[in-house]
Amino acid sequence: MGKSERLELFRIKLQESEGESTAKGARDLMSELLKSIEDKHAPTDEKKMVISEVTEKTVQEYGKKGLYIPLIGHRIYINGNGAILINDFNTDEIFVEKENINGISFSEVSGWKPNILNV
Repeated sequence: MGKSERLELFRIKLQESEGESTAKGARDLMSELLKSIEDKHAPTDEKKMVISEVTEKTVQEYGKKGLYIPLIGHRIYINGNGAILINDFNTDEIFVEKENINGISFSEVSGWKPNILNV
């Protein structure tokens, strides 16, 4: 299965999931979903897509207890309550928006900008 089809499957599975109540829980949910899809559908000779660990230098705090996780083609924003927004890095279009476990929608942190990192 090609990368775009795997990303679409990830988007569908994330939308179907129950959601989480914390930023770390939401990150772990996405990581587990993506790992499962990559293990089953990625070509054996292709590097598998992953969600960065919370401890990686590129991951930043987003608002109160939230997370910002930049990836090669997408940006992941997670509120402290577990609500998620993923947008396309190049077009800024929303790839997926996911409510938290309590049905609370993602809320943008006004004026927030990522720190420029030298990694």
